[in-house]
Amino acid sequence: MKLQGVAMSSVAGWLLLASPGLQGAIHPEPLAAGASALEWAGPQFVQANRAGNVFFLRGDTLEVYPLNKSGVFGEPVRLQSTEVAPGLVHSAVLSPDGDQWLVYTDFSVRRFVDGKEKFLPELEWNPWAVAFLRDSPVIAVIPRSLRRSRKQEKLVDVPWFLKLAGDKWSSMADLDRESLAKLRQNGALNDAIAENAVFLTGDREGKLWAARQYAYHVQRFSPGGRLLLDITVDGGTVKKKKESKGIEIKLHGEGDNPTEATRNPRSETATYFPFTAEPVLLSLAAGRDGCLYLLVRTAEGGMALDRYDPVRSVLERVPLTLKASGMFTTAAGRDALYLASWQGKDGRWRISWDTLEQARWKAVENAEVQGLKVDAAGD
Repeated sequence: MKLQGVAMSSVAGWLLLASPGLQGAIHPEPLAAGASALEWAGPQFVQANRAGNVFFLRGDTLEVYPLNKSGVFGEPVRLQSTEVAPGLVHSAVLSPDGDQWLVYTDFSVRRFVDGKEKFLPELEWNPWAVAFLRDSPVIAVIPRSLRRSRKQEKLVDVPWFLKLAGDKWSSMADLDRESLAKLRQNGALNDAIAENAVFLTGDREGKLWAARQYAYHVQRFSPGGRLLLDITVDGGTVKKKKESKGIEIKLHGEGDNPTEATRNPRSETATYFPFTAEPVLLSLAAGRDGCLYLLVRTAEGGMALDRYDPVRSVLERVPLTLKASGMFTTAAGRDALYLASWQGKDGRWRISWDTLEQARWKAVENAEVQGLKVDAAGD
């Protein structure tokens, strides 16, 4: 299957009045003092189980904090790891039943069942995002092999989504057959990441949602990997900074002679290609109402919340009074939609479902759903 293109602060009240784009905006409510006051200099991830109970995972200690009905953290439970140091946690998700965590650390994914780490087969490809389909772990990968022995010039099948089947990973959806050698030339790997890096989430129907991070391109897949729905805004093209050429860098110090006393002379310089793609979508969550919610980075650097309603086939938006900076996670709790900055010291918020229901939603312009134009009136 060919896949195409595919630290936070509140805004002051006077800015709401001065900026027409924030008229009718939602002001997310910080969590109660007992939860908002607990800070740490490391990653955090908010998740909810099928019943709507909300939990925060502290990435540096692998402690799970339940959020009680008063919006305060309860006593944490530490996930029991088989390794002394968990490594940097990039992403973490909770299973619908709430008995499993899937944690993506540097170049590996780890699974915890009832608080204890369980075996997962070794990955061949660099993981990027994690999710659960029902109780089955799913991983999105990027086309960077983790096997040094692979012959880089050989054309290989490059997976996009991997699903755990028994004691091995099986491909749920593939990218085109590509040469790994070609991907490592002239910044091509950067382009592959920009086009295919995604956030993942499973929904209550057992389907998989994939949202590109650097383009407004959202897709829904069946449990077997069949494409069911395709949503784009502005054509779903990757948003990039001003084009930048490769930068030549020195590989050795001023006093080094790379050709002296060696059988394999080293190059004096190399070309570094900066990553130029800019974040467009910041997070996603499958709502308890059947809608998909997406955190969006606006062109002005602010943040909006988009909602796709599959019943009406409408993509609509409401601005938020938050500044988009860094990564987020979102979770559909029983009483509210919860937002958390990636850094544990940068904020946690909630938006009640009543507030979302009464918000002044407006249809997203230049949106297409399955190739059918969605106009600004939402018809």
